[in-house]
Amino acid sequence: MKVNDVKKTKEEEIKEVEQVDSEEIAMQKVIDKFKKQYKKVYETNIAGERIIWRPIKRSEYKEIMAYEDDKLSDREIVYVREEMMARKVILYPKTDDIIEEFAGVAEVIADECMYYSGFMPNGIKPTKQL
Repeated sequence: MKVNDVKKTKEEEIKEVEQVDSEEIAMQKVIDKFKKQYKKVYETNIAGERIIWRPIKRSEYKEIMAYEDDKLSDREIVYVREEMMARKVILYPKTDDIIEEFAGVAEVIADECMYYSGFMPNGIKPTKQL
């Protein structure tokens, strides 16, 4: 290996670190914007994906719980309600992308959202509030 090759490698490493730092700074700005708008914002990691979400409002909760469909079983209605809740509260990344990409995202986010929004007093392990 030549000396120039080592120097290039070090420069590339520095650029990678700078890029990661820049991405983290940009993400923090997005989180700060969400915090101003919603006051409480949470982060949940699912399959290595960082999901930022907010608590659900009582009116939104009532709307979701009112959902009924005679063609669906009780369990299917629960799935639909979980997905509706996740779509309402997930702020980052785009909801359709994350819900479709990873199985169980809607269920996990809905459970945590119910707990941290005050609709489920005894529940799951606390997540990271931002």
